[in-house]
Amino acid sequence: MAAALFISIFLSASGCSNNTENSGVKFFTPAEDGLVMDEFTGLMTMKDVISITFSSKTDDETMKNILSSINGEVVGYDKSVKYYQIRFPGSDLQTIENLRLEILGKYKEVELASTIPVSAHKNPYYAK
Repeated sequence: MAAALFISIFLSASGCSNNTENSGVKFFTPAEDGLVMDEFTGLMTMKDVISITFSSKTDDETMKNILSSINGEVVGYDKSVKYYQIRFPGSDLQTIENLRLEILGKYKEVELASTIPVSAHKNPYYAK
């Protein structure tokens, strides 16, 4: 519940919405059991979802082909900025990290692939 509330507040504050597919924007909100602590960062993170942002020059057909080739489920997106949330059900963070690195290495059209943290960093030495 806390994660869903955080994501909802974040999306509202950032000017985004959780609208229907007709708007070209839809964001995935995980259930509590869809979150795990990332030991490396100390952040609560979606355990089986990565985000992918394509280059602005990537056409729709290429994006569609890449998304279908990685065998994940598109659960969220903002098509105006070529951002997609891809879920790999049953995966853990290590598997997600391996997939993320594989995608970045394999597809030059992918500008960014990352895990999705949903909590704030609590390290007092973390530069904000």
